[in-house]
Amino acid sequence: MLCNTKWILPFVILVSACSETENLQAVPTPQAAKTNSPVHTPPQDRRSYKSVELKNNLKVLLVSDPETERSAAALAVGVGSEQDPDDSLGLAHFVEHMLFLGSEKYPSPHGFKQFMTQNGGMYNAYTTADQTNFFFEVSAASLEPALDRFSQFFISPTFDEHYIDSELKVVDAEYQMLKGNDGWVSMSLMKPAVHPEHSFSRFEAGSSQTLAGDNINPIKNSVVDFYKTYYAANAMTLVVLGKEPIENLQKQVEKNFSAIRTKAATPKRATLEVGDVVIEPSLFLKSKQPQLLTMELNNPQPQMTLSFSVPAFATHYQEKPEEFIANILNDNDKGGLKARLKEKGWVNNMIAGSRLSTRSYATFDIQFALSEEGMNHYTDIVGAVFQYLRLIKQEGISEERYSQQHQRVAELFRFQEKIPAIAYVGELANNLQSYPAIDVFSGPRLMVRYDASVINEYFNYLTPENVLISLSGTGKPLEQRDEWSGHQYSLSTMSVETIAPWQTQSFVSDLSLPTVNITSIAEHSAPPTLESVEMDMSNAPTGGAEPNVINQEQGFAMWYKQDDTFKVPKTDTYFMLESSALKVSPKVTAMKGLYIMMINEVLLSSSSQFRDAGVQHTIHPTKRGINLSLSGMTEPQPALLDIMLKAVTSHSFTEQNFTIAKQNLSSMYQQYNSSQPIDKVMNAITVTLDPLVWEVSELKAELKSLSIEDVRAYQTAFLSQLEVTGLSHGSLNQSQALQLGNQVKKVLKITENGAAMPQPQVINLPQDERWLRTLEGDNSGNVAVVLYSQVQQGTVKEAASVRLLGYLLQSELFNTLRTEHSMGYIVGAAPMPVYNVDGLAIYAQSPNLSATDVQKELEIELNGMNAKIEALSDEVFDNVKKALVSFLTQEPNLKARSDFYWTKIALKSPPFLQKESLIKTLENLSKADFVAFCHQLLSGETSNGLVIHSQPATKSMTTGNKFKIISDLAVFKGNAKYVTE
Repeated sequence: MLCNTKWILPFVILVSACSETENLQAVPTPQAAKTNSPVHTPPQDRRSYKSVELKNNLKVLLVSDPETERSAAALAVGVGSEQDPDDSLGLAHFVEHMLFLGSEKYPSPHGFKQFMTQNGGMYNAYTTADQTNFFFEVSAASLEPALDRFSQFFISPTFDEHYIDSELKVVDAEYQMLKGNDGWVSMSLMKPAVHPEHSFSRFEAGSSQTLAGDNINPIKNSVVDFYKTYYAANAMTLVVLGKEPIENLQKQVEKNFSAIRTKAATPKRATLEVGDVVIEPSLFLKSKQPQLLTMELNNPQPQMTLSFSVPAFATHYQEKPEEFIANILNDNDKGGLKARLKEKGWVNNMIAGSRLSTRSYATFDIQFALSEEGMNHYTDIVGAVFQYLRLIKQEGISEERYSQQHQRVAELFRFQEKIPAIAYVGELANNLQSYPAIDVFSGPRLMVRYDASVINEYFNYLTPENVLISLSGTGKPLEQRDEWSGHQYSLSTMSVETIAPWQTQSFVSDLSLPTVNITSIAEHSAPPTLESVEMDMSNAPTGGAEPNVINQEQGFAMWYKQDDTFKVPKTDTYFMLESSALKVSPKVTAMKGLYIMMINEVLLSSSSQFRDAGVQHTIHPTKRGINLSLSGMTEPQPALLDIMLKAVTSHSFTEQNFTIAKQNLSSMYQQYNSSQPIDKVMNAITVTLDPLVWEVSELKAELKSLSIEDVRAYQTAFLSQLEVTGLSHGSLNQSQALQLGNQVKKVLKITENGAAMPQPQVINLPQDERWLRTLEGDNSGNVAVVLYSQVQQGTVKEAASVRLLGYLLQSELFNTLRTEHSMGYIVGAAPMPVYNVDGLAIYAQSPNLSATDVQKELEIELNGMNAKIEALSDEVFDNVKKALVSFLTQEPNLKARSDFYWTKIALKSPPFLQKESLIKTLENLSKADFVAFCHQLLSGETSNGLVIHSQPATKSMTTGNKFKIISDLAVFKGNAKYVTE
């Protein structure tokens, strides 16, 4: 898997690329130290840590967590696409794939996957420019045998020649999929602007073309040579998290990982060591800077990015000059750059951060979602950026402003909750390549040292002479075609005359910097200590294991539970506002989307209050209304809820709010059209079976004609008849939860406007009836197919059986269709409820086969599944059940538990969300009952089903007589019978 970048914009997903080179030198970036010093973690982190270095120079961080039910490990190798040979681009990525397919001790290519399935495990890996990271998570009791198998990847991989060709097809399928990802495409199109001797200028994903090898040098030889050259303990960092005491974990690590060779076995190239970086030429060729890159993306909406080559971020990780500047640029203050450009009608959104970050180089990027008018003024926008950067440099660099940012991130760090074990070890192993052990968690998060000279120096990189401007959505003809993405582009050097005004002139009036205010809304009282929170919770009644209704009346229900597990001064609050005053239709749904976008625009002016209070807020649509949520520090939530409610009931929406909202919503719809075929067929299940969900094309058509008056009319009608359901879960007490509910009732006038909602409906797929729906595919060449079976009875026992079957199928499909048959990069199975009606989805995406052939392959696997399930031994069956239980029971933090509670409440507590009953039923499920269920669901004679294809018109398709064709979705929905709960 290729890595993702550090930041994602709402209007385009950005994916980092990878790189190469060979000149190595240790530079003054932070090094992993030979020390047993503790890791700097938040105060509520009760885990024990120890940093050790094995005799083979493998740097290890051990984490003991007696409370965990999930153990995990990650190993990062300081090698990536920077080291790809010129004649085998993508080799680092290919080696990553091959390492999973067997070792001398465990030669089966499916062995690790099967072990994970039987022990509640999951695993993955990714390759970046300068690192390859392997990681897994298992039930806590299975850590030791998991480490044994995992370590063999790095001791004696087989690189089985039988699977070289099949896995190469999988890597190629991943590359074909990336062509539909605008983030990756934009980075690929950036490469022609890069210095030709810089490693980033090269293709990094790997394909059947670049990794084909030849008779003289077969690709297996290249794989083995690469592994022997770079996979050595002195280039590796390992993190292991388990229930066991530190001493036991250390013994397991020493036993399993000491056999990794210390240094590379070949003298061909220098072996990377932890902390080493590649000495690169400058990212952009100075003789060609500044440059203008005009490009074609899948999403035609106008966008612009300003990119600057800057030093690697780890160089100044304690000062974080790039974060200091980005925070100012991203502020929504009325006089800030973003607000002023929005007032001009030139931009709909803006965000500053980094798209590309390695140990040796990085970029600082400022990205804009442009309006059509903004595209006409893009040079003025660029000029305004440099105008604002000059203002920051002249007036914004101060210890007081830095202290404000420092305090903000320090408070977030102070109350940082646990993250899932697999994500935690993966992050720490990554960071251990660049940070000393003590800062391996805090280093990327905290701003600890103010140094004006470092910040001033950073501005030397952010100048008109150094910029690369990337434009898309211009509608203009382009001259060149990128070899790897297949997209068109034009690249030119900008003249001195073009950039001269950007150096001194002003383009936007009344620009100002955000106000420095060290005290925030969160500080109207002293911040609580962890000890006081724990004392409050120990004295509070538990109120049962589940949330309870603490206030119910016509049109209103408030649920509440005080947290007694995670013990942080945080609360998650949700309110679902649904209205029976409007009949749901594509037009009403599009108006609701605009309404939400406009609320968010109004809230931007208050975003600093939410940020400084340590509270995140979201507003998103439900089928009949909207969902409001607050998540974070408990104390400021009443004041912040008032701000949200005032925006919901606001009568001051402006034409500017409407214009920006409409363009952003249009961009969101367009982004969906550019998404992967597999995403479209999975979404089509809900669109097909839920009468209140519509095709994006229908919403997009309705959006065009909507006006601000339509949205105002929608708002009035929507608020006239409401049913509100709320939940508060966290450190707040019951009276505080009631206060939040009373605020909502008062502002929304629930006593006057309360209304009961009709019961939701889902189309019932009759027994013995199978339907086929075909979606129009894109031009990527990828096809996608999903086979969907609806569960008829909806009992807890069926819910448990569906999840167990999906769990087994996921492993089987991966082993057979991906590893053996090389169908494609994406194959799998998963439970997929439509609202509160359960079901099972089996899916695949392939660049090579037709949709009909993919469907046949999936059906063959399903038809053979009954026999494989019957052949399971009782021991394996019990192990798989235990493995699934370990997944169902994990809740790493307060927010994860709150989200589960809220989903259960919002969906009226369907059987598949009855967690305790589900787990008990699963534990007691007999093999005979499970086999009977599988026969019923998988048999062609007794099953119901929906099959959805997405296929380009260029590929032929045939259908069997066993399907009824959905040619008109509206007719299908109109004639269908419904499941009513």
